[in-house]
Parts: sequence; C-alpha cells; structure tokens
Amino acid sequence: MSSEHTGSPDPLVRLAAVLAGAGGGAHPTPRELAELLWLARHMEPGADDRGPEGPEAQAPPPAPAPAP
Repeated sequence: MSSEHTGSPDPLVRLAAVLAGAGGGAHPTPRELAELLWLARHMEPGADDRGPEGPEAQAPPPAPAPAP
C-alpha cells in the first residue's frame, strides 16, 4: 500500500511552476519560495483592495443639492 498520492502534484511544485511561467522560465530558488510564503502569511486580508490610483480614476464629487 503506497502512501503517495497519484493525483495532482505537490502544491509547492505547482507554485514554483506558475512562478517560473510568469517569470520567463526561471524557477524560483527554495529561499525565494520561502520568502514568498512568509510574506503571504504576514499580509493582511484585503490589503490590495486599493482600487485604481490617480486623479483620473477618482469619482467626480456629487452634485450639490438644488436650493429651495
């Protein structure tokens, strides 16, 4: 009886493959993977919900209410 799974690859192997694909084929080092995982663990949830930046991305102010 084998304890190894025959399904999907190890999540770390998959992460390294995704990063290699995004980085032009160079696989990340074990240290780079460790740093990435450390950073991800210390980020606050929703920390990148800033939305678009710059004056053109800001909504115009609401129109003033008509005078009675």
